Amino acid sequence: RDQWRGGIDQPLTTIGAGGDVKFDISYNKSKKSDFVGLGFFFLSDRVDVLGMNTNKLAMQTAYHKRLSRENNDFLSFGLEIGVQQRNINYDNLDFGDEFNQIDAFSGQTQELLPPNNFGFFDIGTGLSYTRDISKGMKMNTGVAIHHFNTPRLSFFSSSQSPNPDATIDYDYKIKYTGHFTMDVALGEYFDWLPRAIFINQGNQYEIDIASHFKWDYHKTRSALYLGAWLKTVHGIDGITPIYLSPMIGLQKQAFILGISYDVNLNNTFSGNVGLNALEVSFRFLGEHENNDNFCPEF
Repeated sequence: RDQWRGGIDQPLTTIGAGGDVKFDISYNKSKKSDFVGLGFFFLSDRVDVLGMNTNKLAMQTAYHKRLSRENNDFLSFGLEIGVQQRNINYDNLDFGDEFNQIDAFSGQTQELLPPNNFGFFDIGTGLSYTRDISKGMKMNTGVAIHHFNTPRLSFFSSSQSPNPDATIDYDYKIKYTGHFTMDVALGEYFDWLPRAIFINQGNQYEIDIASHFKWDYHKTRSALYLGAWLKTVHGIDGITPIYLSPMIGLQKQAFILGISYDVNLNNTFSGNVGLNALEVSFRFLGEHENNDNFCPEF
């Protein structure tokens, strides 16, 4: 993900990679099985203008409980345990006492700076429900809690605060996420894929909605995805749309290439680019069957 190129001198970049696999669990050979999923996820977020990096490595597991003999209801519970590591290059920062009173920050700061590298555990969990409503229509909805162990986020620990009398919130605030998806068949080759996500963290929240269309040519396992996301946030003016993100996806057998572009709807920067973002994703689906219909696509 390449973010804000043209809006700032050094854009923000993010690289992520992950994967998951499922295993059947049969308690009784006469009954259809439940499933267990295992996965991993790696994320590296870079703010080059500050020399600041955030790296996360997480492992996930999920249990998918079959609720009906017809194989059309699943209740899923997931758990994620990860570690995050943050570092910053203080040489890239300027402080007021470094200013030479003429034209540059060339002096030496007297700021009491903490160690520039630390790590912490990060834990999250979630619950989702999947159902085939009718032939050609299925839905998935769920909730998740991220950072529920509220890890300490600041480079400063409480004992290193430059002002012991100051009240500073160092903790990672719990983030709550809810989502709803549907897959609706419009014909033999066309599907409509509406999506919605709600996110709340502290006093902030956002609502994202999307409408995608999928053309699926089953004989060659080829598909074309077209659609767009609209991202809205809660600000001083109430619910405000901030990004419109058109997307396109191309699938050929087990491979999917996705491209999206976040168009900033606010005139924060003049010019044609401003605070926009380009995101490219590549997925390998592997040799798998989804006849159990509990695995949604986002």
